[in-house]
Amino acid sequence: MKTSRILLLVICLSGLFSKCFSQDIQVTKNALYFELFGNAGLYSFNYERNFHPNIYCRIGFESFETSDLFSRTATGRITALPVMASFLTGHGKHHLEFGGGLLLGNQKEFSVSHRIIDFTSFLGYRYQSLVTKGLLFRIGITPFVSLNGTNYPDKYLLSFGLSLGYHF
Repeated sequence: MKTSRILLLVICLSGLFSKCFSQDIQVTKNALYFELFGNAGLYSFNYERNFHPNIYCRIGFESFETSDLFSRTATGRITALPVMASFLTGHGKHHLEFGGGLLLGNQKEFSVSHRIIDFTSFLGYRYQSLVTKGLLFRIGITPFVSLNGTNYPDKYLLSFGLSLGYHF
């Protein structure tokens, strides 16, 4: 009788302490990716950081020359930075991602220059394991709303984006 109580106590205590010696799973915190179209307009190179489970913040960069449609001569330059926060649903590799932020930049055409200040958002699909390093893929819609009223004829633009990169 006494041995069965001791055995029962040992089994219960071993269950309590088994998690103390288990390995912690490291969550990937950083990502680098290229986005075609998307939140910066034409393209962007992006760095993203995970600050809380399923919450990501990113900053990107794009800069390109604009040209006349017919003569293809350079007419100006657009430089922009998308700054955004996103939320991912789920815990596997397939996620619904939604987020928003600002697109800040400058557009210079000939001798005229104006600031780009847009609200932009993302709603789409994201393929990424949250715990192992590897491929990051995103596709979704990326609407823009001009906050200074100078970038789009109707003050808004509906676009899409496609991203490919690596998270670590």
